[in-house]
This record gives sequence, C-alpha cells and structure tokens, in this order.
Amino acid sequence: MRLKLRSSTIHRSVLQLFAATLALFMIFPLTNSPCFAIEKKEQKTEERMLVPLGKPFGVRFYTKGVMVYKVKPESTAFKAGILAGDLIESVNGEAVEDGPAFLKKVTEQQGHSCKLGIRRKGKSIVIALPSFRAEEESLGIYLRDSLAGIGTFTFYDPQSGLFAALGHGICDSHSGTVLPLLRGTISDVRITSVNKGQIGAPGQLRGLFCPGNKGRILKNCETGIYGQPDDPALFNGKALPVASSNEIEKGVANILCSINEEEPCTYRVEIEEILSLDENGKNYLIHVTDPLLLEQTGGIVQGISGSPILQNGKIVGAVTHVLVDDPTRGYGIYIGNMLKNMPSN
Repeated sequence: MRLKLRSSTIHRSVLQLFAATLALFMIFPLTNSPCFAIEKKEQKTEERMLVPLGKPFGVRFYTKGVMVYKVKPESTAFKAGILAGDLIESVNGEAVEDGPAFLKKVTEQQGHSCKLGIRRKGKSIVIALPSFRAEEESLGIYLRDSLAGIGTFTFYDPQSGLFAALGHGICDSHSGTVLPLLRGTISDVRITSVNKGQIGAPGQLRGLFCPGNKGRILKNCETGIYGQPDDPALFNGKALPVASSNEIEKGVANILCSINEEEPCTYRVEIEEILSLDENGKNYLIHVTDPLLLEQTGGIVQGISGSPILQNGKIVGAVTHVLVDDPTRGYGIYIGNMLKNMPSN
C-alpha cells in the first residue's frame, strides 16, 4: 500500500537478534533480562488437567494501531520526533486501527498540522506533526499493522475450551513491549525444513501456512497468546495434571514438540536451574540432552516457542528462549504463570 509517502508500506515480518537470548516465536523476540537464581518459593496453582500439545501452528496477528518500524532521517516524521517502535493510536483524537485508516486520516490533513496519539514504551504521548503535502514530500515513516510467524501450542484446557501458546507475548522488536491485539487467527502449518542452530546463529523451523483458519486469538500478554479453536477436536489428547511449584525439580525432564510433518515427540532435556517462579518469562534454565534433537536441530530453535515441558508425568511449563551463544540451552516459563493469565471465556 503506497500513498507517495514512501512511508506507507505495511510490512509483515521482522527479525531481531539480541546479544544474550532470543525468543523462539520465529520473528517476535523479547529484550534480554538478567538471569539470577534465588531460593525457590512455593506458589499455589489451581489444580486442573490440561492437554499438552507441542504442535506447531501459524499465527496472523493484527495490531490495534499502527507500528512504526523505520523513520527516514531528516524527514517530516523524523523532525517531529517520531521514533521506530512507536505505536500510532490516533490522529487528532480519532482512533486508527490499521494502516489504511491511518493513511486516510493523514491524507485528509494534508496542508494542516495534526496531533498523533502515540504509545511509546508503555506510555501515551502526543506528537504534533507539521503540515506537509504528499505530492511534494515524503512523510518518511514505514509502517506495519500485521505480523505473521510460526510458534508451538503449549496446552489446551478442556474446562474453558481455550488454548495457550508461545509462553511469551508477541512483541515489538524495538522496544520489547507487548503489542496490543486488534484481532488474530491461527492456522495449520507444514514444516518443510529445519535450519540447524549454531553458536551465535540460532536455528529455526521453516514451514508453509496451510489454507484456512483454525481459530482465533483472544489475548496477547507477557506469558503468551491465548485463544479459542474453531473445533475442539483439533486438540484431542491425554490430559496431564499441572505441577505445583514445590513439585518441580532440577534434573531430567522432557519437551514435547514437532520438528517435521510427524506428530509431536518427546525429547529429553535437563532443568539445570529453577529461577524465580514469581516472575513472568525466564523461570527455568533448560539444557537439551536428547541426541536425536541435537542431531536434527542443534538444540533449541525458533518456532518451538511454547513447547510444553513435562516432568514426572505433569506439565511444568513451556520453552520460551534460546541462548544465542549456546543453542543447546534456553529458558522456560512456569506453567502457573501461563495459567494465571488465561482469559475468561
């Protein structure tokens, strides 16, 4: 989509590597945060049975507002103070939900200044955009209002009829803030190949989206995405109990994931450290020890974010990040943190 603003193409994918860790939902990374061990505290989790999944899926995510992913130096937008990572929510107080709506409102204001309502790093600000004419100059911003990628389902909750996936939110690559959800859909994917991970270059699952939608996303937050399948039969399987925080141990565990077109398989890992379970995100340090998974992927790869972690017959969490300098190691989130953010159905 182009308005002679050069600014107005809507971009669907972005890849950003960070020095220490990389979120595993293919194209949506999180910023790094310190890793530290503290004494494990008991955290009560509502006892329930969940179906562990480990199945890859495709997600199409539409933001509420328009994300700025690049600003042209010395452009009108640059001089006004607009930054990459800004989320434009309104023009002159009128909400904009997507790229076309933003471009229409800005076009209507040509020759006049206008005020942009922007969310920057979680805070709302207003920026005055000077008057300009599209036929004479470029606004100088590149926008996106949608993203797509591959991740892994964590579990299905038969009680609520909802699923959870990823173990971390879909975030802006510049600021690391969770993107506001306008709407989103899930679909089947066909895994076609695996780029094996190496030191300094984490691997990734590569695949193709299958036609049709299989459900909708209801919530995007720090602990993952949550949604409802069109057909609950999509998530048939044996339910397992949820582990309470005092049942989790350092030592042998398994992750459930699929790295090809076959059904998900269990692969051996080790929980090396149990970090703070009171925080969202990096609650475990895990190490892949399964020879088959190491041979095929090199360890943890992008696309398996959300793969459930199982220990002693219970669900204890999900894989979330890979260490860039050691793809055999990564982080996982505690299952209780994913459950506490389940939306109401």
